Amino acid sequence: MIEFDRVVKYYGTHRALDGVSFTVPDGCVTVLIGPSGCGKSTSLKLVNRLLEPDDGYVRVNGRPVKSFAVEELRRGIGYVIQSAGLLPHMTVQDNIGLVPRLLGRDKAWRRARARDLLDLIGLDPHAYARKYPSQLSGGEAQRVGVARALAADPPILLMDEPFGAVDPLNRETLQNEFISLQRKLKKTVIFVTHDLDEAVRVADRIVLLQDGLVIQEAAPEELLGRPSNAFARDFVGTDRALKRLGRFSVSDYMSHDTRRVGTKDHASVPVDATLREALSRILAIPSDEISVIDAQNRTLGSISLEAIRRAGCGGESS
Repeated sequence: MIEFDRVVKYYGTHRALDGVSFTVPDGCVTVLIGPSGCGKSTSLKLVNRLLEPDDGYVRVNGRPVKSFAVEELRRGIGYVIQSAGLLPHMTVQDNIGLVPRLLGRDKAWRRARARDLLDLIGLDPHAYARKYPSQLSGGEAQRVGVARALAADPPILLMDEPFGAVDPLNRETLQNEFISLQRKLKKTVIFVTHDLDEAVRVADRIVLLQDGLVIQEAAPEELLGRPSNAFARDFVGTDRALKRLGRFSVSDYMSHDTRRVGTKDHASVPVDATLREALSRILAIPSDEISVIDAQNRTLGSISLEAIRRAGCGGESS
């Protein structure tokens, strides 16, 4: 667990963090979000001691980070930034193996680890291991940046706007791949973004910041359904019920009664789709109900507009 305990940080006379306290549970993705200058990236950089607090404590597993030698601390932390930061004169394989090399791992181990990670992030090791960063697309470079951060198998992963420089289509793909990867690896992640849709999509917990203060710390569903004050309500927006639907799976709200299936134009939605995706499909038909199918196109039941409406309104406050 990572804990921020009344943390204060100044830049000159400007107080960037004003007594910030929140926790990052083990094995979960905690997203820091808020307007520019609210303290998101500052908080992130206090964990691996790129910055030092002026007051308060940042603790990892109960131990203040300032009690660690910097090298010892950073061995257990992967770091992913917006620009990927790959070294241009090194191959993809060597970029991924950089930290293990510094830790004394031999060449054969590094090569095997790089190829395993390339496979894990969806890049063919035979095609990509010997490429250079200049030969990669933006999305591919970000994938390699994530692989490099994971190379030494750190328990903690810090991600500072990791997909911010990628076009919207590739960004959504990278988000989905990150979610899938995190389900397998269960890292303790702090993820900084300014994009609420991205936060809702990837987070287990969200910490909303404003002017160096924690405004709300909550699960995405709670933040969207019960924003704590006027700033939080304005930040999540008037379409927060729609955003909530992106957190819920069709499988949890569908009817399993296949006798009801007979929807217009044989419209369907995958069982692992979100309710937001199902709503988009229903409205495009338009229809009141559509079939739910599995990966083999077998009909499992249906999802109705009314079921989606109930899910979106559940727990909603004004």
